[in-house]
Amino acid sequence: MTEADASTSCSGVERFAAMEVSSGLPVNAEAQRAWEEASSSLRGRLHRLGLSPGGVAGLVLAAFGLGTLLLPSPRVPTQGEWAKSWSLVDEISLATARGSAELVPIFAERVATRVDSGVPFAVIEASASIKPGTIEGDPLALENVPDSLVVAPQLFERYALVLNKYPVFRGHSLLVTRDFQPQADRLSKWDLDALHRCVSAAHAVGFYNSHDVSGSSQPHRHMQLVPLASIAETTRLARPGIFDQIDALPHEFWRWSSRAPFFPVVRRLEAFRHIDHGLVRLPSRATFDIDFARDGSFADALLRAYALLATDLGVFRAAQDQLPYNLLLHTDWILLVRRAKPAAFGLSVNGLAFVAILLARDPRSFDRLLDRDDDDDRIAPPSVDAADQEDAGRFGPLAVLEAVSARPAASSTGAAPESTGTAAAAR
Repeated sequence: MTEADASTSCSGVERFAAMEVSSGLPVNAEAQRAWEEASSSLRGRLHRLGLSPGGVAGLVLAAFGLGTLLLPSPRVPTQGEWAKSWSLVDEISLATARGSAELVPIFAERVATRVDSGVPFAVIEASASIKPGTIEGDPLALENVPDSLVVAPQLFERYALVLNKYPVFRGHSLLVTRDFQPQADRLSKWDLDALHRCVSAAHAVGFYNSHDVSGSSQPHRHMQLVPLASIAETTRLARPGIFDQIDALPHEFWRWSSRAPFFPVVRRLEAFRHIDHGLVRLPSRATFDIDFARDGSFADALLRAYALLATDLGVFRAAQDQLPYNLLLHTDWILLVRRAKPAAFGLSVNGLAFVAILLARDPRSFDRLLDRDDDDDRIAPPSVDAADQEDAGRFGPLAVLEAVSARPAASSTGAAPESTGTAAAAR
């Protein structure tokens, strides 16, 4: 190539790149010459640096090998791996339509909102006109559940998802163990993981009543989920009232780094200051699967949070023995409340009450829950037995929750202290 040619033409590398762009592939003798010029230029630069092409290849291979040793291996997806494409919302809707002849909905006759200590409580009058029928044996055994009420006969190997036959909320479902497991025993990491997967896929809130004192009516292990869209449809609230209190809690330090290990911290809700409870924020499931591979599975993280909460509240006893409690689970958090009794002021209370949803089974209870001008009217102290307060004539939603819950441990500040760390997990 002459000097004149050099002044009027682009370099070999530029010509080669231009031809690749215009034709999609290097072509003909011109392309070959451009490639040779580019290669010659690269060899010259490497020579000036004291490197040979073989040496560069060796450095690349060494760097790759070092990276393989230092970086964690990608996690192999397991059977039934979580996928955002799981259309559980549609599956529950289809099952609800299919099982309409078997379902006996408990209709909300009146719905109102009562703000108590800054929390908007949904109060629902839902009088059941039909008594649940009796079934020989275990009503939650899959063979005793009508086929039309089965959403999924097998989930994550150990579970089945069925519709609640007597729902107040459309799509209210039960996650039951396929084999009989006692309701009152401690939850396993598989229980927690299955519930969290279903809650996440169905855009729902999940809850578990550990004992008849906390609202359970069946000895067969079952966890429950209610779609948030159904709650909004019935209560006319955008979301359950306690969510704003949860959102106001401090963000955990591990949230600022996608590589920090999950370290559960027990938080307290100001509205529940007279209730023995604890809440742990959870990491994102997808982030955990990708960035926390060396910190165990997401099921391990759920178990760690559950065990810390149960230990913090003194729920766990010897072996499988435990005090009654309610567990509530959302995609982003897990909440435990220790219970003292099943009912107060004539109202039975289960786990759903602790996201600020109360069901009144008769008009008088509904009216009394709403007959309060301000927070100072709340019946206090909660330690007074509910039967001794009946003559007072009225009460508020928080008075009900406080009356059925255990009192928090006293501290110098008058509130239960926050706890951090990893508790010994339930085995």
